[in-house]
Amino acid sequence: MSEAATAVDLPALREDVRASQRMLAQFVPENDVLSVDESPNGVLMSCAGGTHRWTGVTTVEYAADFDVDSLYTTMEDALADSSLFTTMREESRWGGDRLVVEDAAGTRYTIRLVPQASKVQIAASSWCFTVQPGQTSGGQF
Repeated sequence: MSEAATAVDLPALREDVRASQRMLAQFVPENDVLSVDESPNGVLMSCAGGTHRWTGVTTVEYAADFDVDSLYTTMEDALADSSLFTTMREESRWGGDRLVVEDAAGTRYTIRLVPQASKVQIAASSWCFTVQPGQTSGGQF
């Protein structure tokens, strides 16, 4: 899907985004994963011009001995030759680095380490689109 498209199949968009979040979560080796929490609902956020974006978070809790400091580099190296994803580091509002992975459609996946809680958060924010009548209930989907 591209940013130029204004109408989407919202369930398909949500599943595509969640599939990418699950793929990114797999960069934490399976034997270091204690749990993976995928929020049951995403949230539609307003964009300019009456459009919306779908957002959702997947959180990976990891074992104490996981080398979390190498995660960003591992992800950057693995996605360096990808035609589907680009990566960049940026400073978060609270200080410290975070990794942003963007797909070809313009969906951003912000990976943030929360070492004090032994967690990695993968927050997704799709590109802006027009919500069709009947696609949502109360802004959550």
